[in-house]
Amino acid sequence: MKSFFTYIDFGEKANKFLKRCGVGKQPSSIDIAELLVRSSREVWNLIGNYENYLTILLRINYDEIVKHKPGLIESMKEATILAAVTHVGKEAKYRLALAEEIFIDDDAAYQEVFKPWTAPNHDGLKDLYKVRFLLCHILVNDIKIILFYFFFSFLEFGM
Repeated sequence: MKSFFTYIDFGEKANKFLKRCGVGKQPSSIDIAELLVRSSREVWNLIGNYENYLTILLRINYDEIVKHKPGLIESMKEATILAAVTHVGKEAKYRLALAEEIFIDDDAAYQEVFKPWTAPNHDGLKDLYKVRFLLCHILVNDIKIILFYFFFSFLEFGM
């Protein structure tokens, strides 16, 4: 993160003054989210590791963003800021994706059959990927909808 944010130590007295002015020691959730919206590919390439990218996502507090900068949520939905994983055989593949391209892996059988790009299996990231924030799909719900439409199309057209 040091490649993207400037860190300067002005000494004890100046640092106390800056803290009172609202300058933090670490980037805020809003700073990190804005960085990812602008430069997620650069961050991904710089750290070069899926697990390290997840630690950056873990630092985002969505309640803070909703409270102080709600328009940023829409920008986050439209940017490829989320890490996604799929499994081909025993190999895991990773990439950045839009929220709408990612499924919440809630059914191992469907995961095995369809092999969609899914959210990381990490408790700390569940709220980030869930429908109420960034609109990731719930795998089992989407399969049920597809089967529902297929079934009624079959009845209607006699396929």
